[in-house]
Parts: sequence; structure tokens; C-alpha cells
Amino acid sequence: MKITAHVNFSEAEESTHVIATFQSESKKDPTPESTHDEFSELLQKLAAEDVFKGKKGSVYFVRSSDAATPNTLFVGLGKAEEVTGETLRISGANIARRLDAEKVKAAALDLASFHHKNLKKLDAEDLALGLAEGALFSAYTFDLYKSEKTKVALAAIAFYVDDKNEVATTEKMLAKARAENAALTVARDLSNEPGSHLYPMELARRAQKLAKEHKVSCKILDMKALQREKMGALIGVGQGSANPPCLIVLEHKPKKAKKIVALVGKAVTFDSGGISIKPGQGMEDMKHDMSGGADVIAATLLAAKLGCENHIVCVVAAAENMPDGNAIVPSTILHTRNGKTIEVQNTDAEGRLILADALDYAQDYKPDVIVDVATLTGAVVMALSNVAAGIMGNDEGAIEDFKAAAKKTEERYVELPIFQEYIDDIKSKVADIKNIGGDRGAGSQKGGAFLKEFIKNNTKWIHVDIAGTAWNTPAVSYHPKHGATGHSVRTLTQFALDY
Repeated sequence: MKITAHVNFSEAEESTHVIATFQSESKKDPTPESTHDEFSELLQKLAAEDVFKGKKGSVYFVRSSDAATPNTLFVGLGKAEEVTGETLRISGANIARRLDAEKVKAAALDLASFHHKNLKKLDAEDLALGLAEGALFSAYTFDLYKSEKTKVALAAIAFYVDDKNEVATTEKMLAKARAENAALTVARDLSNEPGSHLYPMELARRAQKLAKEHKVSCKILDMKALQREKMGALIGVGQGSANPPCLIVLEHKPKKAKKIVALVGKAVTFDSGGISIKPGQGMEDMKHDMSGGADVIAATLLAAKLGCENHIVCVVAAAENMPDGNAIVPSTILHTRNGKTIEVQNTDAEGRLILADALDYAQDYKPDVIVDVATLTGAVVMALSNVAAGIMGNDEGAIEDFKAAAKKTEERYVELPIFQEYIDDIKSKVADIKNIGGDRGAGSQKGGAFLKEFIKNNTKWIHVDIAGTAWNTPAVSYHPKHGATGHSVRTLTQFALDY
């Protein structure tokens, strides 16, 4: 789908027009507010019959009875003072999906109609960006392995502004939305790939190709290199698979970089649970256990595309967790790159194991801050469902900076504590630490406590657990109903840009 900027809506030649409406503030008259007076009578009738009142997220399509008159899609934004960027993304998604369902090929959107005197902290650029993001993000499909491809009717939406001087600024926002969508597509595509086709070294090859396209450097540490680096935890997780593990390192290094931001991702390309094998039901979704790695790769590429002035080091630990005769077993002792030993009590708590070596490696670059992203625990899903990701760390200032970035993107995160009791609970009787806690509860925080053991003194660190938000979040209208979401790509990018 193409989204472009144009001037003079009154001269639009598209067969369908998209008009914004706002929920009425009047208790007596529920007619939605619109800048288009010609629709007053129709909107009054729709409201009176309780068909359409301009509520947030609502759309109403009116098909014209003659070829000379365009169809009209009314878009409800709710109360003007409550409109946010997320409202616009939701509306953009609903616009695109409804137009496609109505077999509309091209539509003209009157951007001026989305303006309202009561809009708070939203300007013309915000309106264009939010609507474009929602429309583009929602158009994603993954049909690579289908004989019959998904048929899409909607090919173009033209955003019309009142003044030709606004075209350039609007186009700038549309370009940003396109860049974001391309990055989300990378993350979603990688995560949606089946384990049969995307194994660790294949992920590395794809990362190399993407890096070259985005003028980002890339190096791969294969099994021999992992052995030289003494990455016993990463090697241990992957040793039960026919597909060897690897470490992927991307770098965006601008001249006179201000700071170094390290992004570390977990990429278990398929997680059977290993010897502590998972139940069969739903195991097919474990192809998504590499979503953290996919997200940090996509965020690095997007930050580079947007001209990030910080040096970004992206480290992805990739392994396949399988239960063959060489697999690690509960009671295995693993020797990590930083010298600590780990007692493996559950082979399905493998993400933290591969991250241990990746975090240590990333700190060789002496980053000003390090952020790891992982589908780490089922416990975070129990705590937050698929509504938000969990975050924790060792520096309140860095966490506040991350929250500030998330406030801009409106992706949801909830801070979780790492209490001393959680740290004490992962101490092992036969090694330095163990990979699961002994007491019940706080599984996410104990996962964070484990990772904290591999953070050096004075290194600022944030852990992001995306197990609940990485896939299957149909309540978010601009996410696919099934499959990977790319949640956190935009926030990671914003954080890297702002830090």
C-alpha cells in the first residue's frame, strides 16, 4: 500500500473519501462533529438511529449510488481532548482494513478533517504519522509459504492537506512511517519464520544481508569462535541441536558518536524446552522465541535509517533448544564467558543462559547503557497478559529514559523490581548460580536477577521481557491477529535516538 501527500482535497479524484468525526460534547445532540457541513444531515440521522456516533475506533462506510459521487468512510475519533497518537494508529488501521474489505483500490483522506481545536499535544505532523503508522502496520501479512497469496484490494491512500507548504512536512512523517513499517516487517517476518527454515546460522545470513542493505556492519561468531570466546552457556543450549549456535553482531557507528547503546537480543530460533520438554499443545508458537533478537536487529536498522547519532552495538545470541543425546540435562554445570558457573535445573529456562554470554560480550564495547530484549518468562504473561512488557534494571535514570521513549511510542511497559530475595533465591549449592528459583512466584524478576549477575559494576542495564507482547495480540488493531507483532522495535529505536 502506498501512502502519499497531496494538496487540495476538494479536487481529489479518488473514488472514496475518508472524513474524520468527533464524538459530540452535547448531551442533547449526539451528532458527531465534522468539518464537512454537507454531511450534517446524514450524520444526524446515523446518530439518531444509534448507528454511528463518532466513538473512538468506529468507522462507517457509505457507498455511493452513482459513479460521479465518491464513497465516504466516516472515521470516529471519540472525544477530541482524549485523542492520542494511539487513537490515530487504531483509526489508521481501521481505515485501511475497512477500505480493503469494501474493495476500495484508492482513497483520499482529508487530513484537515482530523484537526480539532481541543486536540491536546497533537499537531499536523502527529496526525499524519499516527494515521500512516496504523494503516501501514495493519496491512502486514505473512503468506510466504501459502500457494494462494493474500489478495489485497487497497493499493493507495492519498493524504490531502490544505496548504502546499504542508506537503513536505507531511511527506516527512509518511517517510518515517514507511521506515518504521519496513523495520516492523523485518522483525515480524523473522519471528514468523518456522524453525525448519530459520535456524541460527540462517538467521545470521539474513542479518548479514539486511546489514549490507542498511549500510550497517555485521560479523558472525560461529561455533569455533564461540569456543574461543568460552561462551559455554550459549554453546550448552545449542549442543542438543543439529544446527549449531552463533552470535550475531551488528554495528551502526556514526562519526563523532555521542554515546554507545548496546542492544542484546535472545534468538532461540525454536524452543522445544530441551530435555525439560514443553507440552505439545502450542509448541508451534515456539518459533517466536527469537522475537527479542528479531526486534533488536530491526531496531538497529531503523535507528540507522533515521540517522541515529549514537553508536549502536547489537548483539544477538542465536541457538536452537533441542533434546537429543548431546543436550544439556538438569544438573549440568555450564561455564560462562565471564567465569561464573551455572547449575542448570531446567533446560527450558534457556533464554537467560544464552543472554549471559551475549551480555558479557556486549560489555566489551563499554556501552553507556545496555538493553536486553527477550521472550524470557511465562511469568510475565501471567502478570501482565499480552497488554504490556515487563522491564527491570539496575539504574533508575536509564529506566526513566526508557519509559520516556515508550511514552512517545505509546508501547506499554511495566517496571518490575529485583529484590534481594530474588537474587538470593537463584544461588546454587553446587555452582555460582542456578537458572531457576527454588521458591514459587516472581519468575520474571528471578529471570532478571539471573541476568543481573552478568552485568559489570557501573554498567547501566535494562531488561525487557516481551513474552506476552511478542506475538498473538489481536486486541491491538494495527497488529496482526495471529503471529509476530514487532512490539518494542519502535521504543528501542526511540530510546537509541534519544539517549
